[in-house]
Amino acid sequence: MHSTEIKDNVGILSLPLPTFVPRRYRPANRGSWSGHLAFAYDLIGAIQPKIIVELGTHWGESYFGFCQSIAEHGLTCLCYAVDHWLGDEHAGQYGEEVYENVHQYNETYYRDFSYLLRTSFDDAVSQFHDNTIDLLHIDGFHTYEVGSHDFQTWLPKVRPGGIVLLHDVATREKDFGIWQLWEEIKAEFPETFEFHHSWGLGVVRKPGLEGVRPELLEILFNSSPSAQEHVRRFYILYAAYLENSVGRAEGVHAADTPVISAQAHGLTASGLHSQTQVQLYAFGLDGYSESRSFTQTVDTGEWRKLTFEFPQGIGTGRLRLDPAGCSCVVELGAISIASKESGTLLWSATAPSALCQLDLSGTLMLLPQEDKCLLLSYGDDPQIILPVIEDNSIALMVEISLKLDVGTDAMELAVKTMQTARLTAELQAANLRAELHAAQAERMLVAAELARVASEKNEARRELRRSEQAYSRAIEELTSVRGSLELEQGIRSGMEHSRSWQITKPMRGLMFALRGKRETEAPR
Repeated sequence: MHSTEIKDNVGILSLPLPTFVPRRYRPANRGSWSGHLAFAYDLIGAIQPKIIVELGTHWGESYFGFCQSIAEHGLTCLCYAVDHWLGDEHAGQYGEEVYENVHQYNETYYRDFSYLLRTSFDDAVSQFHDNTIDLLHIDGFHTYEVGSHDFQTWLPKVRPGGIVLLHDVATREKDFGIWQLWEEIKAEFPETFEFHHSWGLGVVRKPGLEGVRPELLEILFNSSPSAQEHVRRFYILYAAYLENSVGRAEGVHAADTPVISAQAHGLTASGLHSQTQVQLYAFGLDGYSESRSFTQTVDTGEWRKLTFEFPQGIGTGRLRLDPAGCSCVVELGAISIASKESGTLLWSATAPSALCQLDLSGTLMLLPQEDKCLLLSYGDDPQIILPVIEDNSIALMVEISLKLDVGTDAMELAVKTMQTARLTAELQAANLRAELHAAQAERMLVAAELARVASEKNEARRELRRSEQAYSRAIEELTSVRGSLELEQGIRSGMEHSRSWQITKPMRGLMFALRGKRETEAPR
């Protein structure tokens, strides 16, 4: 296994255990941000910010989630909520009661470090110095133009290495355009991550300030796609857990949003849905809309076979099935699409393996089971995208067999699936750690051997240089001696050929003879 895979699997195990319980959950029955509360809680614990700013607070579900994390992690941080609290086309128009509720909640729990700035985003930006905000959350008006303006205006206020969160990056309806802004951000910034559930949440890190970073950021920005998908599933299951415990506790949907204690986690009979709606959409020029959808109400806890009839020309793209309007476990039995007039089968999926291959979106995820197609609906917008039917000129008949289970047993199955996956990952990680340690030990041995070989190679090079230098000196000495001999031979040859040498030759012979006679007569 590659070292990157080992690092990813070991890093995944550092994800926090699901122990967070939000104090403010779905205020006024609005929970578009509920699915991201656990991630935001863990993110703040990881990066330990000094300044947090939120643009667009409304009822304060996300903002007070930030504040709760600050308080429970014991951090020193200033939090600012920026909103005019007048409403808009996306959040809806509302009166003074929303601000009064948020103000009272802030005063009760977080007045020591949290401040509400009742003003426009553009007027508030001058109150912050450049490069000072550690965490910026943008959740204002959701058109592309306004979202882009907010991002560009406030980005200079974020410190290098700081985090920006953008909500609704997966919403593509009406005039919502944050998804388009997010595509541009992903193309420009090297470190981004996105969640697809709960209308989508984009996470982008402002470049700069490199160094040791929290493990959570390493997994988000630098791990493999499979490890990143594990993070998404982890927080999806966490969101489902909160929805089926905190979200169904009595009184939690009231506008004043009472504090939910750990004892309030258990499900109550009155909190369970006995009925819900199954809705089928056709795709048109303006996307999926209620005008091109059909709805049936079904009882939960039992198998149902539903039939939807679509007139010809109603849509041009893929059908979309929303299997439930609440959090539950969806078991698919079969789906088929046929011509209403002729009964000709156009497409069908009956085997669990085929059903599990369908494209999922919104608040829906696959629960791995060998012999079933089980899906977890962890919010109020689960979506199954069906294949394209090319012939738009015929009326369609769609048959769907499913079972929706909202009971505690079904939700416990989802939680146990997460726990089983975690235990399996822990076992794999233990093996991977052993492999990593063995690989590191082997690498150290190889490094030591390479160092020894390199040392010997360097010594051989030095010895070769010494030999080359000695050889050069010997050549120089030999050349010098040869030159002296040649000079001496030249002088001798010149003498032997001179006239004086020839004239004195008899005298030299006599001298040699006399010298030889003296030597023989000398006493011994």
